[in-house]
Amino acid sequence: MTTDGVIDDHVLARYRELLDQEDAAFNEVEHAFEDGDRVHFENDLALWRKAIEAKISYLEKCGLSLLGPNWADTLPDLGRSKQTTAV
Repeated sequence: MTTDGVIDDHVLARYRELLDQEDAAFNEVEHAFEDGDRVHFENDLALWRKAIEAKISYLEKCGLSLLGPNWADTLPDLGRSKQTTAV
């Protein structure tokens, strides 16, 4: 790990890995949406969110906070999206 706010090759390489993971997760969300596959969409959306959280957490560990200390609390609860309404 680097000192707070210092960006070196190791930080950039790990950040690139996390960006690639986020991109791959988004691609899965996009495909599930295009296919109209709700179950896979919700699962892929949760994985995409985890990828984003991992990326932001890593940046914070490196001393590069983008969203403030309680950023995760601002994300919607994906569990609520699984509730269905009676018709």
